[in-house]
Formats: sequence, C-alpha cells, structure tokens
Amino acid sequence: MNQPIALIVDDEPDIRELLEITLARMNIDTVEAENLAQARKALAAQKFHLCLADMRLPDGDGIELVREIHEQYPGTPVAMIRATWRPPSKCSRQEPSISYPSRWIFRYCENW
Repeated sequence: MNQPIALIVDDEPDIRELLEITLARMNIDTVEAENLAQARKALAAQKFHLCLADMRLPDGDGIELVREIHEQYPGTPVAMIRATWRPPSKCSRQEPSISYPSRWIFRYCENW
C-alpha cells in the first residue's frame, strides 16, 4: 500500500509547516498550497487521501474548495482549519490581561 498523502492549503507558512511536521510523524506525506489556485493545480496533478484547508485564503474561501473537492474528487476527506486569535480584552478581576490563541478547529466533512 502506498503511503498516504495530504494536501495542506493555508496562506500561513508557519501553519503549513506545523501541519507538515505533525502529519510526517503519522507517516503521511504532504503537498503544500498557499492559495486556491495552487490547491486546484495540486488536486489536478495527483490523488490525495486527505485535504486540510484554511477557511480564509487570499484568493477565495476555503468552503469553495470543499465544494469543489466534494464534486470533483468524491471520497476525499476534507478538514477545515480555522486558526483564530482572540485580541486582548480590557483587564478585569475575573479575566487575565493575557490573550491566548484559540483552539484549532477541525471540521471533517466526510469520514476518513
């Protein structure tokens, strides 16, 4: 059996690198794309076992990519990634003055 390969679509290089490292530890090869255009080109060039896509990309919406994958590459599971950061709020007695990045949100559109 061939080693699984995932397409990582995110405009943030650090996020792509983090996902690549994480998937490599799971013995999953990766191809990276920083926008929808690169993702579409990669999808046309080879079959992927999984796609991790950011919701907001410089040239469009990640949800658009999910629809395209569902229609053109049925059976390819897609996980939407949304990395958000909560800006600092006013200090209060109940809330620390430090803000924390929110959790990664993975939404599986199909079972893998």
